Amino acid sequence: MKIGIAGLGLIGGSFSLAIKEKFKNSFIIAWGRNLKRLKKAKELNIIDSYTLNLSD
Repeated sequence: MKIGIAGLGLIGGSFSLAIKEKFKNSFIIAWGRNLKRLKKAKELNIIDSYTLNLSD
């Protein structure tokens, strides 16, 4: 299951973690404006992929 999250703040990050816990085979793609935060979220395994451009 692929899920996209627009905005990875407290709510988006919490939502991503809950989805990953409930659905072990999920793939979370996050969109955001802050590359540093997106990279950190991927490092922490909160998301699986990220983009700065919604058209990707």
